[in-house]
Amino acid sequence: MGERSRKKKSRGSTSESDSEADAPRKRRPRSGNEDRPRKKRRKAALESEDSGSEDSGLVIDEVDSTSEGEEITPTLSLSELTRDLESSSAKRRESAAHGLGQLGAKAKRTVPKLAELLTDPEERVQLRAARALGKIGPAASAAVPALALTLKQTGGKDRSRDETTVAGVAVRALKRIGSPAWPGLLGVFDDKDLRRRAARVLRSIEPRADEKTEAAIEDLLEVGREDAAEAAVAVLARHGEAAVPLLLRFATADDAPELQDQAEDALEAIGKDAVPGLASALDEGDVDLRLSAVRNLGRIARTVSQRAVAKVCSRLEDALDDDDVGVRLLAVDALGALTEYGSRAQQPLIVALGDTDSRVGLAAVMALLDLADDRVVLAKRMVEVLEGRELEFTRVGACMVLMHLGPTAKESVSALLKALEDRSTEVREYAHLALQAIRTPSMRISVIRTASLRLKVVDESDEEEEGSGPATLPRGGGPVAPRKRRRAGAVRPRRKGRRR
Repeated sequence: MGERSRKKKSRGSTSESDSEADAPRKRRPRSGNEDRPRKKRRKAALESEDSGSEDSGLVIDEVDSTSEGEEITPTLSLSELTRDLESSSAKRRESAAHGLGQLGAKAKRTVPKLAELLTDPEERVQLRAARALGKIGPAASAAVPALALTLKQTGGKDRSRDETTVAGVAVRALKRIGSPAWPGLLGVFDDKDLRRRAARVLRSIEPRADEKTEAAIEDLLEVGREDAAEAAVAVLARHGEAAVPLLLRFATADDAPELQDQAEDALEAIGKDAVPGLASALDEGDVDLRLSAVRNLGRIARTVSQRAVAKVCSRLEDALDDDDVGVRLLAVDALGALTEYGSRAQQPLIVALGDTDSRVGLAAVMALLDLADDRVVLAKRMVEVLEGRELEFTRVGACMVLMHLGPTAKESVSALLKALEDRSTEVREYAHLALQAIRTPSMRISVIRTASLRLKVVDESDEEEEGSGPATLPRGGGPVAPRKRRRAGAVRPRRKGRRR
């Protein structure tokens, strides 16, 4: 009986286990991490290593895909690594380039040899060399021309966006070199294909106005390189304030009016951000740069922002003492464009009345008239100039302002009568003309014309309708910017009228 009961119990337990096996199993709930789809592990590639080292600034010593899974751990000295760059073994050349990249800027003396490896028969060596040059950074600027040549792939296909190719790694290296890469990349702009790819790299690198970059720009201004120069201006126009000193170099190009216009359009497009750089250029030793800077300040004041130019009004006042008459004339023009800030511009323009060149003085007269919101107040200000201890030509300018104001300046008659006894012949003559214009309004145009002819600024044969106003200087656009060789320079001569 005992054995039968034990067999029944064993049979019962077996059936129960079978029923449990047949029943559907309950799934165990996964944790939050287990719910995520599992990612396939990928073998570490060269581009992932490059991006990791660039983001974190650390060197990653992992399995290198270019070495067929063999780990590279450079333990050699700089001199030994340099020697291995010329090894007949591709593996040793690759390992040496990798080790030099880990040293960074300390390996800058190996830049020429690394640049040579960019044409190595083995592509994996080229990849390592390009990557090492990027890690050396700005000190590898000498390798920029060689890196630029790698951007041009055979077969006409642009692979510079593919980071697994030599061209893609070279792009990353050029960006890490930074501003020092500008001269070398500008040097390949003659090649149409390279120009397009190099320009794409330069758009992401801020320019710097150093001697090498300026020398590269001078090379672009040579005859026959107009297309390359225009492409460089287009790239610079995207960089805003940092590009202003370099754009000024193009704006003063000899015998290239279209390039000048393109550069000045770019400066105008930069707008108020270009004002500080233009104001700084007023201290340049090159008169052409000063002329271009002050002309563009006036252009921005008219079309973009008077407020930004008004902030550098003191720099324009300093330009009124420039040795070049063209700079002084254009400084008056820029001040005259500040119609919303006439109070700031008035005193510098009064100073400009005393300029030894009659054209600058007359331009200041016309600017003061344009800026005057209240002509009666302006007349009173000119009376103060006449009665003060101002320079001779400043007093002459005050008389000319009163002459143009006509009857509006009738309160200045007594001051003009005193000026008839001035020690200066010029002051006495213009005081007399001003009195004529005030007392006889119908003769004002004729009087102004007579005064202008004495300054030799208009042609006597010019016809002038009654009531049309003075024809002394072209208004609207201000005084014409004189150009030397189709650009800023010596003042353009005017025809002399016959004296009466």
